[in-house]
Amino acid sequence: MSKSRRADSFSFAKESGFSLLEVLVAFTILAFSLSIVLKIFSSGLNVAGLADDYTHAVQIAHSQLAKVGVEEELEEGEETGEEEGRFRWTVKTFPANLETEESLPDSANIIPMQIEVTVTWGKSDKPRNLTLTTLKLKSERQ
Repeated sequence: MSKSRRADSFSFAKESGFSLLEVLVAFTILAFSLSIVLKIFSSGLNVAGLADDYTHAVQIAHSQLAKVGVEEELEEGEETGEEEGRFRWTVKTFPANLETEESLPDSANIIPMQIEVTVTWGKSDKPRNLTLTTLKLKSERQ
């Protein structure tokens, strides 16, 4: 009877639990799955950071556009500056070349000026930039 008990307990022990190979395969699948999930989350964080940078660049460019012709006289030229140590901006103001069928009357004494603001940021090997352009009218005083 002792032999039959041994055989029964041996067959029972063989059927319960997982083999080493099954455990290794399960851990391998888990490791691959986790690495894919982590890559997805990290790329999502990178995209969110990039979107934040673009939003900040638009705010800087919009602010610079609003200043032109308000804080100083609207004159042809170029101005540069930096914000937060990583965003560099350039404001260019020049007479607009309007290709329209109707031109402004000479008596109007108005000159359309084009304002172009470029904001640059990022690493020097892969810089990112954003450009906003608008027109403002300059009153020519006699």
